[in-house]
Amino acid sequence: MNPLLKKWTLWLGIPGSAAVAAGLVIALLLGTGPGMNLVRDAVLWSIQDRLNGQVSIERIEMSASRHLTVYEVSLRLPDTLGGMEVAGADEIRIGIDIWGALVGNAPVHLIVIDGFRLVYIEDAAGDGRNSLDLLLENPSPDDAPPGSAEVASSGMPFEINDLQINDGLIRYFDPSDSTTVSARDVSFRGSLLDPFRVDAEIGAGHVAFRIGGYEDAVSNLHTVVFYEGDALTVHDLTMDAAHGPAIGYHVTGEISMSDGNEATLDIAANGQVGAILGIIGTENTMPGIFSMNGSLRNTLSDPIIETRFISPVVRTEFGSFKLAMVEMGYTGDVLTVSRFRSLHEAGWISGRGLLDFSGESTDYRLQLESPGVALPRLASAFDDGGNELEGEVGFDFEMEGVGFDDPPRRAELKAAAP
Repeated sequence: MNPLLKKWTLWLGIPGSAAVAAGLVIALLLGTGPGMNLVRDAVLWSIQDRLNGQVSIERIEMSASRHLTVYEVSLRLPDTLGGMEVAGADEIRIGIDIWGALVGNAPVHLIVIDGFRLVYIEDAAGDGRNSLDLLLENPSPDDAPPGSAEVASSGMPFEINDLQINDGLIRYFDPSDSTTVSARDVSFRGSLLDPFRVDAEIGAGHVAFRIGGYEDAVSNLHTVVFYEGDALTVHDLTMDAAHGPAIGYHVTGEISMSDGNEATLDIAANGQVGAILGIIGTENTMPGIFSMNGSLRNTLSDPIIETRFISPVVRTEFGSFKLAMVEMGYTGDVLTVSRFRSLHEAGWISGRGLLDFSGESTDYRLQLESPGVALPRLASAFDDGGNELEGEVGFDFEMEGVGFDDPPRRAELKAAAP
C-alpha cells in the first residue's frame, strides 16, 4: 500500500471524522457563534489527540444546507522537529448527511478543499520516516513490526464519493538524491473508496521538477487516473513545456506506487525541434516540427527510455535536413542516438552519437557518414558558396569531446570520391 497517497487521505479524514462526530451537536446549536466556537474547540481536541504536532483552525461555520466550513487549517510538526507545516488548507467545505449516517450510509457526501497544501519530505528526521509519518506518529521502518504499516494505512475513516481540491500546492523532496517536485494550481475531482481506491481527474497549472540531476518544468498538466492495489493507471496524461519552444506530451501506462516506483509508460509528443535541444542541454535553436513515440520502463528515478523522432524538415546553420529520423535511448544518465538518417541538401546522411550527463561536463561522441554528397551543395551549406567545388564524395566523420564550449578532443574525417 502506498504511504504517500493513503496518509494524506487520512489527513482529509481527520477533520471530516471530527465533523461527523459533532454533527448532531451542530444541528442542535443551529450554527450559532458560541456553538461554533465550542465545536471548533472539540474538533481541535479530536485532531490534536491523533497527531504529533500542532493544529490550528481559525473558525468553523455551519450553513443551513448542512455544509460545515472550516477556515485556515494548518497541521504542523512539533517545535522539536522544526515546526514545519506538513498539511493545510485555506478553506474546507464538508457536506454532511446526518440522517444517512444514522442508518449506516457514508456520513460525508462532499468535501471541497480550497488552497490545499502538502509538504512530503522523505526521511525527514533521519530515521526513515517521512514528514507525514512524523505528523501521524507512525513508527520508523526499522522499529515497526512486520506488516504494521500495511495495516495502519490500509483503512479509511469513510468513503468520499465527491472530493474536490482547488488551487492546491504540493511539494516533494527526497534528500537521498535531491529529487524535487513542486506543483501549483493543483486540482482534483474524484472519489476515494474503501478498500483504498482512487478514481479521479487531476490537473496542475505548473510542475517544476529535478530528477536524476535533470531540471525542467511543465504546464497545463491534465490526466485521469485510477489507483488500486499499489498500481496507478494513467489515462492520457497531457502537458506542455513550461519554457522554451513548444512541446506537448501524451502519456498512458501504469506506475507502481510501492518502493522503487516501477513504471511502464507509452509516451508520445509533438512540437518544435528546438524543444528537444533544450531537453538535452543545448541552447541552439532549430526551426522545424517533430513527432515522437516512445516508452519508459524500469523506475521513475532510474528510467530506461526508448524513443523515435520524425520530422519532415529541420533547418540548421548547416542547411536543411528533410525526412529526418532519430532513434534514441536514455539510461543511467547516458543519452544514446542509435540511428540518425536524413536527406540533406547535398545528399543522404546517417549517423549515431552519445551524450553522457554523468559528469560535471557533458561527454559526447558523434559519427556521421554518407555514401555520397554533392560537393557544390555541401560547400554552399557551410560557407554560402564561396568555394568552387565539383563532383561527389563519400565520407565518414567522427568527433568526440567534453562540453560544447571548447574544441573537440578528437576529430577525424575520411573521404573518398568515386
